[in-house]
Amino acid sequence: MLVSELMCRALVAVGPTTRVRRARKLASDHHVHHLLVLEAGQLAGVVGEEDLADQPDDRPVEGCMSRSVTTIQVTESADAAADLMSSREIGCLPVSSGGLLLGVVTRGDLDRAGVPASGLTCAICGSHHGLRGGKIGGHALCRACRNAVAPPGPAH
Repeated sequence: MLVSELMCRALVAVGPTTRVRRARKLASDHHVHHLLVLEAGQLAGVVGEEDLADQPDDRPVEGCMSRSVTTIQVTESADAAADLMSSREIGCLPVSSGGLLLGVVTRGDLDRAGVPASGLTCAICGSHHGLRGGKIGGHALCRACRNAVAPPGPAH
């Protein structure tokens, strides 16, 4: 199965100066967990639900977006996308061809297609959201399960 068969073609994008409050609303309204950040028509970053979670409403997304964006070519396999997401601990891959942005493939897209994706779901609850940086004992855990297993300590 190719990435082109799984990707979402309806892209939801914001600019780097878009405020966190607006980005959260757009993501909610469009039922997506990742927003592409475009600057002068070029992909400048990706901001996910997890990135926005603890940010002040009036902060620009450029302050919490991932600038180092991994993309995948439209002709790659779904297995290649799963491997890339797992190895980089990321939740989405912008899909391109010839320098043009064509879509986005997410962990959820892979999951719905039945693509084996070790490390792409929470070992406790099975969620594929909020996994970045969430390994405990070598197992991927979502933010909620990570906090339940090892709650954050007191602020210093």
